[in-house]
Amino acid sequence: NKKISESFYLSTYNVRSLTEEWKQWELVCKAKTFNIPVIALQEHRIKKSTCIMRDGYKFLLASPPPKSRTILGLGFLLSPWAQRCYIDHNIHSDRIMSVSFTATGDVHTHLVTCHSPTNVSTDLEIEQFYEELSTCVRSFPPHDVVVIIAGDLNAHLGKDTCNNNAYYECTNRNGQHLLDFAQENTFTIGGLKFSKKASKKVTWTAPNGQLNKNDHILIRSKWQNYLK
Repeated sequence: NKKISESFYLSTYNVRSLTEEWKQWELVCKAKTFNIPVIALQEHRIKKSTCIMRDGYKFLLASPPPKSRTILGLGFLLSPWAQRCYIDHNIHSDRIMSVSFTATGDVHTHLVTCHSPTNVSTDLEIEQFYEELSTCVRSFPPHDVVVIIAGDLNAHLGKDTCNNNAYYECTNRNGQHLLDFAQENTFTIGGLKFSKKASKKVTWTAPNGQLNKNDHILIRSKWQNYLK
């Protein structure tokens, strides 16, 4: 087994669907082109938990619940390098999945992919999601090198409650839940750590052309300097 002891790129991507084989190949080509060894995936829509190999890259996929219209499956795409560092993966809920890698010595690196309920979901749904996410990250040993959350969190972070690195002017309800989670569990939100042009902060363009930043990467604050 190899160990994660060097810098690497991490991406989070709501793929909308991976049910067609050409979409899987397209994503692998993108991962190769941009040298991304790990991609956190949401909404793949493949109906069973499975592993799929494509040109040496492995899709680790957790199935969505039957007949759900809002929870559409999670997963990871791992490069051959990431596979050599791989230890195991766990499905914590329909909206939360993690994968663990060997880092240094007896400590490990844990990555979490997740898909939050939207901002129009009920308070109960969003509170349950963040309770499950808190339980997930607290299950990892506190001495482990890095815990990173990468996912579609449907959260708008605004300058009114954050800093000028935020994309929006105002934080929405989901954004406030994300801020509360980060504070309670000592996580740093990557998008608030770096100053970028507004055009570089966009993570999704809606069909009507509206620009959004709903996707976020968080890291345990103890290791925030690892985030570049």
